Amino acid sequence: MSRRVLRCSLVVTVVAGALALVWSPSAALTLTAAGLVSSFSFRGLEMQVRALEPRVDGRLGAKNILFIVLRYSLLSAFIVAALLVGSREFIALILGFSVVPLALLISELVDRFAPVR
Repeated sequence: MSRRVLRCSLVVTVVAGALALVWSPSAALTLTAAGLVSSFSFRGLEMQVRALEPRVDGRLGAKNILFIVLRYSLLSAFIVAALLVGSREFIALILGFSVVPLALLISELVDRFAPVR
């Protein structure tokens, strides 16, 4: 399911970015960048959860710790950017970060209402 959500979020990001070009090129770029960060952050969260499965020695490992630090640093940078940009780009940034919840909703609706194969 998570790969389907990732694909769906990438499609929604591309479509929303293309539609945002009508609004302004900077808003389209902001929305696309935020959508990509949101999508790959979701994928990173999934990988993080899988990495938390108990290991023989009980440690997390340096690779997982580095990934956690990089992931939250990137998200923090986007939050700071949201505070520094204008109102049009701020709205685009919020919409870009909303891509994954929208993809989860679309994925669930497809599961419920798609005909059984």
